[in-house]
Amino acid sequence: MGSFSKQKYKKQLLFLFFIAIVGIIFGIFVMCKSDIHYVCRGGDYGGIDLAFWIISTSILLSLLPLFFLKEAIYHAWRRFALWYLPVAVVLISIAPASISGGMGGPIIPTDRETVSLILSAFFLIISLLLIIYQSIMLRGK
Repeated sequence: MGSFSKQKYKKQLLFLFFIAIVGIIFGIFVMCKSDIHYVCRGGDYGGIDLAFWIISTSILLSLLPLFFLKEAIYHAWRRFALWYLPVAVVLISIAPASISGGMGGPIIPTDRETVSLILSAFFLIISLLLIIYQSIMLRGK
């Protein structure tokens, strides 16, 4: 791996980091209604505001370890993220804004907020497991 490749990889990481920070700030301060007691108590966007903030936070947390690891690990994570994130966005956008006995009913809540929390948690867990696995595999070579 040449110096140019490493610079390109680091620039991509910094760009994604910046986008995640902007997403968090946008989700909290622009889209959410806040008051004295709560940072975000929901806005007028049908749960998209909270989903935006949660997904951006998951991306940011999964990017942090990549700054200190090899480029190959980043590329493996990027392949996963490019597949997972569009699917998650579609699932979040088709979830109802609030529960009214619809898809999941009272047993499995499927409102937009819950779906975004679950999918973001899965993204973060799978990302971290993928990063750990790739690190171990590359260390063995």
